[in-house]
Amino acid sequence: MISTYTKIPIIILCWNGKQWLEKCITSLKKDQSKIPQDIIVIENGSTDGSADFVRRTFPDITLIQTGRNLGFAGGNNIGIAHALARGATYLLLLNQDTVVFDGYLSALIDIAQTHPAYGILSPFQYDYEGRALDRVFENQVRTHTPYFSDLEKNAVRPVYDLPYVIGAAMLLRRDLIEAIGDFDPFYFLYFEEKDLCRRALCAGYRIGAVPGGKIGHYHGQLHADELQIADVSGFFLRNRQVFILKDPGQAFLKNLYIFFRYGLPKSLLRKYDAPAKPPTFARALWTQLQVVFNLPRIYIRRRWERRRIQTCRKNRISRS
Repeated sequence: MISTYTKIPIIILCWNGKQWLEKCITSLKKDQSKIPQDIIVIENGSTDGSADFVRRTFPDITLIQTGRNLGFAGGNNIGIAHALARGATYLLLLNQDTVVFDGYLSALIDIAQTHPAYGILSPFQYDYEGRALDRVFENQVRTHTPYFSDLEKNAVRPVYDLPYVIGAAMLLRRDLIEAIGDFDPFYFLYFEEKDLCRRALCAGYRIGAVPGGKIGHYHGQLHADELQIADVSGFFLRNRQVFILKDPGQAFLKNLYIFFRYGLPKSLLRKYDAPAKPPTFARALWTQLQVVFNLPRIYIRRRWERRRIQTCRKNRISRS
């Protein structure tokens, strides 16, 4: 059984994305996977008329308005909660600037059902036209998998393990979210999917990319100058440090040492690669002060997540 309500929720997070929505939703409706889909648009406080466009153009799909911009993490958490409340066994998170290609969903569901150890699965992610692999995704695959050598030998595997996947397209298992929790909303933008993937791995789940599934992704990080978010690099610098501090695989004091010894100086000197023009020193300083001010909140969230991870691991071991 695919889901307790027979459909796979496809959650599209929208923020000022009216220009992308028609092509994204139309591609979903044309997919020939033969798997019932429940398309859900989470309208994240847009100011470009996205909500009215969805109501007018696609009256048959579910529209949920958050009322304000909750970021990638907070907005998707609204969609995840909605899907789980309706009994979803699997749910797919999809960026607004994506298009899907025939069979993408059936390829993901086939792997999810035959390999339940995978808590998170991604289709192979291509450029928006679907001609070449997305540059960031290609780098992940090339670094962490033998996919390209398998391709040369005409021996491509049905799924390849990765340490994390790009959040543009993520199939999540219900039991994963119930076990380890959803996205940490403090991230708002950047690193939230890496954080979730790391927690999944620590809890004993696997993460994979499925060559048989294909989507196209415009990928705002590759066009950061076009993003309407005022402080792209600020979020990137701040959240890189949050990601260091939240590492559940080692003691928090060690995370603190790494932050103050390496992370903080590098961020102030803006030595990290960022998806857009580096912020001024003053802005970089402010982003790091935000991390310091929020250390209690980061610690409490991390402690809660570690407890859930430990419980999940014990439960999985006891069942094996």
